[in-house]
This record gives sequence, structure tokens and C-alpha cells, in this order.
Amino acid sequence: MIISLGKFELEKTSKLFRFLRMSKRIEEQAKASKGVLDVKLSGGSIKKFYVITVWEDIDSMKQFAHSGAHMEAIKQAKELSSQIKLLYYEGTLVPEFNEVKKILESDENVRTY
Repeated sequence: MIISLGKFELEKTSKLFRFLRMSKRIEEQAKASKGVLDVKLSGGSIKKFYVITVWEDIDSMKQFAHSGAHMEAIKQAKELSSQIKLLYYEGTLVPEFNEVKKILESDENVRTY
């Protein structure tokens, strides 16, 4: 299975409600997507948010990522966020959110925007 981890840090708290609305649409899209096994969201603070998605295969994940509400969010990401960290990998053990924070700070394959 494919495990995808993300951290989104808002540029300003004034963008929180816009971000939350967008996140809800993306969550709904993910949960309805072919190949999704799990979707988890967590707030680290008022400006930091984490996501874990688990997929049957890479093709399902990529189809989701490049369509619908998620694709729209990609276009607006730089405007909302001061930092975005992303990592996906093949695995069998889904980390807990406290582990996700450590992984996104230390794994050499993390992409930072």
C-alpha cells in the first residue's frame, strides 16, 4: 500500500477558514476516491495541519492528487501556506500523527515547498 504524509503550515491565521473549507472538500474527495484505504487529518496548532492518506496503489493516489478539489488546492497552495511538506512511500505500517511530525522533519525524501 502507499502511505502519503503531509504537513501544511498556514502563512497567516486570517487564511484559516479558507484553508479549512478547502480541506473539507479535499477530504470528501479523498474518501470517495477509488483505491483509498484511509484518510486522517490532524491539527498541530492553529496554523499547522497534518494529513495521512493510505492508498491501494500509486495510480489511485496520483489520480486523486491531480483531479477535483485537490488539484484546485494545488493551484492555491503557495497563496495559503508558508510551508508544505510531502512524502509518500510504500509500506505496511501507517504511522501515528506524533510519528508523522518526526518523519516529515527527518526523512531525506520529504519534498518541501
